[in-house]
Amino acid sequence: MLNFSKLEIRTNEKYSFVGIEQKNNQLIFHLPKGFTEKGINTFDEKRDLFFLFYRMLNVFKQSCLEKGYLNKTSDRDGLVKDDGGGEISTNDDAQIVFYSKLDVLTSILDAYDELKILTFVRRVGKSEKLDYSKLHRCLHKGIFLENGAVYLDSMDMMRREIHLESSDIVSMYCYILTEIKEQLKEEVRSEVQALGEQFRQHYLGTESSLFSEKSYQSVLSSLKDALEVIDNYTPFKDPDYWHFYDAIYSFLFGSLQHSGDGEIWGINNFHMVWEAMCLTYLVKTTPPARLLYVDEALLSRQSIQKFKSAEKVLDIARIFRINGTEVVPDAVIMSSGINSIPSAGNFKLVQNGWDDYAYLTTFNLPKFKNRLIKIAYQQQVKKFHTFNELQEVFPTQNQALIINSPLPDKFYAYWDVPDALNPEELSLMRCLNHVFFRAVQDQIFSHEAFSNWIKYIMLSSPVFRDSLFRKYENEMLHLESKIADIFISFLKKLKFFQIIDIKYYDLDYLLKPENAETIKQRSIRKQFVYEYLLQKHLHRSNSPLKDWDIKSEFWLPFYSQELPILSPGPQYMGGYVGLTQVNIKLMIDSYLEPDGN
Repeated sequence: MLNFSKLEIRTNEKYSFVGIEQKNNQLIFHLPKGFTEKGINTFDEKRDLFFLFYRMLNVFKQSCLEKGYLNKTSDRDGLVKDDGGGEISTNDDAQIVFYSKLDVLTSILDAYDELKILTFVRRVGKSEKLDYSKLHRCLHKGIFLENGAVYLDSMDMMRREIHLESSDIVSMYCYILTEIKEQLKEEVRSEVQALGEQFRQHYLGTESSLFSEKSYQSVLSSLKDALEVIDNYTPFKDPDYWHFYDAIYSFLFGSLQHSGDGEIWGINNFHMVWEAMCLTYLVKTTPPARLLYVDEALLSRQSIQKFKSAEKVLDIARIFRINGTEVVPDAVIMSSGINSIPSAGNFKLVQNGWDDYAYLTTFNLPKFKNRLIKIAYQQQVKKFHTFNELQEVFPTQNQALIINSPLPDKFYAYWDVPDALNPEELSLMRCLNHVFFRAVQDQIFSHEAFSNWIKYIMLSSPVFRDSLFRKYENEMLHLESKIADIFISFLKKLKFFQIIDIKYYDLDYLLKPENAETIKQRSIRKQFVYEYLLQKHLHRSNSPLKDWDIKSEFWLPFYSQELPILSPGPQYMGGYVGLTQVNIKLMIDSYLEPDGN
């Protein structure tokens, strides 16, 4: 058993090992770059951190197993069981070494055998319940009455019943398993919980917990005493008994004293886990049509399936080759920034009485220099202002609507978008459902696609043609094409392509002048190549997106209790490469969340 209070916490800034190392009889828990040991002092804090990393490495290990990267027999500890470590080899010849001399959880988790446990809690016995489908098997035990009926007072059926000889060893195992599963945030069967609780009540007391700082030592001592008592007073020890006894003994008495200095538990190349987590996050949070490219080497099959679940807006799967050599960016995203734009809220919309062929859709925006905008909805009738429909959704004050959330989907807005786009303008477009913003959200990125999309909307109600786009009434024969031209101009103002490189660097390392040349050689030149190949493909294919900007971005690990999972970093390389700081704790949490899609 690990005594978490004695673990020394360090942030590993020099190399990529993350896990527990033994050095001079001291156990050191090395954290990833970006983490901080500050505020991680207590037993409970170290315990939570250990189990968080245990779960994370186990998820990564399962992904490697399903892809066939593990080349040695693995254990349930999320690691390869071998004194010298075990290796994972990927297609690019990178190697990950797992270390697993630490056996605190493996023995218990490996010993879980549902069938063996249930044989101790389900035994055949008398039952007052009757199974009418088996009634014919019990007629010989019944009492036949004068009217021809048969009376049965009981049947032999499977029921829950504690076996008297070996049940304590099983309930002890179930108690330890339940405690571990609770820390791993995993479910256990009700029968296992019941047996574990029975053991707790009999041997430990209701408030005892194996992984609590207050009761850890006393519970561990009580468990050792209980194992001795159970072993001494169990008259018959069958193979099932020894199955559970050996697991419990290894858990309680396993020792690292003779293992020598070196890595005990963890992974040598954490940068690959870091890359897997960040790319999995991108797959989870980016619409698959706009996630144009991602390095699949470390992704799970489920993530790869989601990545490929939609046709890409732009097919760039085979463009990253130069001089016959394939180069692999981590990820290429189209227009990822637009979804992160917050919706403007808490501003006023003032009704304007302007009449468009009896349609009333015009508003003033006092916050934006009294700008005129138009908002309409499908099946809107004449002489009924949009204001009246919106006041069913939003509060009013002094004859003005208070917009405190995005408009419902049935509403569409239009106004001339200024040449200088800024976050405030984009937030307003999102909040009021500007038709251009709605088109981007619907994955519309070409002139033809937008023309068809806006035509479909206008056919749904004459209010769009007669009011929302009335300013173009002199071009009604080519209205869809005219609005599509303006839409394409709007798109060109947005940063649409992001080439993301996942970096396992400290921000300080990246910003030190003495490291600039090394970073240029190892990283910046690669970004130049990726951008060149993408731009070359866009021009050769005469893509409508060929004039859009291409931006490179580095993702770096850091830790904060206040900031969100992604936050902008300082300016770097004169703004050529953007820096995004990735909150490593929140990224691990995201990695452990099941994908609901």
